[in-house]
Amino acid sequence: MKIGAIKYFVIFLIALFLSSCDLISTREAEPPNTSRNNFLPATSPEILFTNLTNSFKDKVAENYIACFADPAFTEKQFTFVPTVSASAIFAAFANWDLTSERGYFTNLVNTLPPQTPVILSLSELGSSQYPDSSVYDFSYVINTNFSSENISETYEGNLKFTLILDSRQQWVISRWVDYEQAGKPSWSELKGRMY
Repeated sequence: MKIGAIKYFVIFLIALFLSSCDLISTREAEPPNTSRNNFLPATSPEILFTNLTNSFKDKVAENYIACFADPAFTEKQFTFVPTVSASAIFAAFANWDLTSERGYFTNLVNTLPPQTPVILSLSELGSSQYPDSSVYDFSYVINTNFSSENISETYEGNLKFTLILDSRQQWVISRWVDYEQAGKPSWSELKGRMY
């Protein structure tokens, strides 16, 4: 009889322990990681361009880098061709690659106070489609508010993006040529200063 009572007492203690620890109840789901909140798979060039502009608005480096040709998903290497004047000033452009893009964008975001917006505006000037790529010409304006008086707040110019479909069937930028507008700082200059 004593053994039966001890057995029931042990079962009671185990049940009490399990119910007090919440081991068998479901927990609240964690909120999703929102770092890519505006990023969509670039199944069209238009989505790619939206992702690019949103990466500036959201200041998320992962979203920005995802817009470019990634060696994990394509054999094509990302190429950036800066403006002539920026390539003469900034030596980093001699070996510019995807890692350089990430570095520039991360430094840009980290230079600005958290609430300071970065606005990229793209205006399409024309496009051409080829069997293995598409080429888009844009004029661009980048606006932000740096605390330093030595850094311009507006960057303007024209660019040419060559887009390809990667192995995921997503559009990415494989080549980027930047063109300056006379007397105005270009995107290349912003990259050079922030790198």
